[in-house]
Amino acid sequence: MKQSDIDGIELELGIKLPQTYKEIMVNFPIRGLAGNSETELWDNAEKIIEYNKELRQGKNTNKPWPIKLYAMGRDQGGCTNAIDLSDHGYGVFWLDRTIIRNEDNEISEDKISAWMAKTIMELSNDMIMNGEDPNVDPKEKDNANGGGHGCVIIALIIIMIVGVVIFWAMH
Repeated sequence: MKQSDIDGIELELGIKLPQTYKEIMVNFPIRGLAGNSETELWDNAEKIIEYNKELRQGKNTNKPWPIKLYAMGRDQGGCTNAIDLSDHGYGVFWLDRTIIRNEDNEISEDKISAWMAKTIMELSNDMIMNGEDPNVDPKEKDNANGGGHGCVIIALIIIMIVGVVIFWAMH
């Protein structure tokens, strides 16, 4: 994300995000998940805005989310971690399939800084366990793969040309 993306999120949702969150997201540390909207920590401003608006409208929830909760993403199981913007320590809530309950027992012991550090480490480790490099941007990976295929094709063409030249030279 860029600072303009963060500004857009705050403007569109009418909120003020914690400085720690903004700094980490502008310098998103997992290049392999750049632009993602598939983990509990999304790096896609457009999707984050859309998702938070849906939650506030009560889509797929038991009741509309209050403005004080800011969803940072959604895992593959449909569960969401959200910052409590009314808490000056910025506690993080885990919400089972986005359902808000009246108990406060779903708040993490970690505040936003510790939660993000732990989550970034876990996401990076998951990528490594899946044989992926968390330090390679998906766009670079695609270009590298395409470039690798291109090199193979060029090499095959050269081998074919050399083979034809040798064949003609022998006859």
